[in-house]
Amino acid sequence: MSAKAKTKNERRESTPGGFTIKLISGLLFAAFALYCVFNLYNTLDDTLQTTPAASVAVLESTVARGYIAREEQLVAGDYGLVVPELQNGVRAASGQAIAVGYSAGADTRSVAEARDLRARILSLTAVAATTPAARSAQSTNTAEKLAASVLRGDFMAQRDYAIELESLVMSAQNADDVRAEISVLQTELDSLTRSSLSGKAVYAPVSGIFAADYDGWEGIAPSDMLGNVPSGLDALFSYSSAQSGSARLVTGTRWGLALVLPDEYAQRLLDTTYVNVRLTTPYSAEFEMRIEEIGRSENGERVVTLSCSSGISTVLDARTVTAEVMFGEISGIRVPKAAVHLEPNANGDLLTYVYIAESQMARRVRVEILREFGDSFLVKGEVSGTTAGSSSNLREGVEIITKANGLYDGKVIR
Repeated sequence: MSAKAKTKNERRESTPGGFTIKLISGLLFAAFALYCVFNLYNTLDDTLQTTPAASVAVLESTVARGYIAREEQLVAGDYGLVVPELQNGVRAASGQAIAVGYSAGADTRSVAEARDLRARILSLTAVAATTPAARSAQSTNTAEKLAASVLRGDFMAQRDYAIELESLVMSAQNADDVRAEISVLQTELDSLTRSSLSGKAVYAPVSGIFAADYDGWEGIAPSDMLGNVPSGLDALFSYSSAQSGSARLVTGTRWGLALVLPDEYAQRLLDTTYVNVRLTTPYSAEFEMRIEEIGRSENGERVVTLSCSSGISTVLDARTVTAEVMFGEISGIRVPKAAVHLEPNANGDLLTYVYIAESQMARRVRVEILREFGDSFLVKGEVSGTTAGSSSNLREGVEIITKANGLYDGKVIR
């Protein structure tokens, strides 16, 4: 066979192999082109939205209703009107004159005027001795008490608190002006009592903290609130044994607060000795209180009885209250709900995770939902690694993906 014929035959034999190579090359090129287009699409995808992870600490609390009880005694007396000789919250010694009582037949206009004059003198004398910061805090507290007395329709208390608030404002003046005002008021009171009035002094039968008002529940002691279910606690305070009196004296410094809490919150206090409580109604004040008893469950609620040995003057006239029980802080990363994904695992349990943007790729991070807040969750990221000091990839400042097309772990996003 000639050399020319041999070369032609070899070319014919090699044709099928060459076609295969071309086909494979074409397919590889097409795949590469699709890959480039796909990545370009992802890069240019304008649906990608992220938000920076924010580390927050949230105070866990719940609001409950309840009652306050004190060790107190009603001072007997049947008078048409009583003019206090002491300001509320002042400690009286046994046998000390605490008020002046006037009979029902006395000149009511003169008695009311004398009461107001005495209240102004007491308030000005007390607040003049305080610091500006203390006067500011007392003004806020008095304003809250005045608002509470308006809501419950206690007109006598309204007048007392209005006078006290006015005195606080006046005490911001020059000290000499305040002393001069007190002197003028005292002269008016002395003249009025000599010319128009004849009252009877009221003396403290025991030592205690003076309070001009009373509500008929003075006989309920803090220990009486123990051992109650919610309905029993309400029954205890459902009937007021109001009787004639001239004032009351709080004989103990420890006071009690009984709150009605749902079972789930009450049980969280089982292994706790003290808890922080903030009164919200009738006014605002915060205390660290000792847990005395967590009662039996009734219709999903329990009575939690607390006690406190401070702040008795602050809660001197509080009875029915609303309070916020604070369980402490919980920390985590706050993320929008739109960023949280759920997926069942092989056992049927739901896995919770988010995607974060890391090195131009989407990375999936497992999270635990701690709390729900409106349109977001407070979460804790899973810990990566097993060595000491290992930490979660979900930390403050990382970009959390809230919206993107076709997310998966390792997806190129930028």
